Amino acid sequence: MSKLTVVKMVNTVADTLGITKALAGNAVRLMLVEIENALLHGDDVSLGSIGTLKHVKRNPRVCRNPKTGDKVDVPAKVTVRLRPSTSLILCDVNLV
Repeated sequence: MSKLTVVKMVNTVADTLGITKALAGNAVRLMLVEIENALLHGDDVSLGSIGTLKHVKRNPRVCRNPKTGDKVDVPAKVTVRLRPSTSLILCDVNLV
């Protein structure tokens, strides 16, 4: 399984649109910055056929250190989760 990187996205955008890699790089970076800014402001980000990035508040909880068995307090935090689109769920690809 290969990994999609920013460099691969830049190359694809440049080749598809017939523009320079520098211009494509600026476009891809701008898109990533906009996604990051939206998430930092608590907004959800809809990515069309991929799904939606959602803010999720996680409650504080007590876990155990598997090595020592000691209890560990895990504080509350906000994280981002991808809620996959129906088309991605129905796709015959192993996402795990």
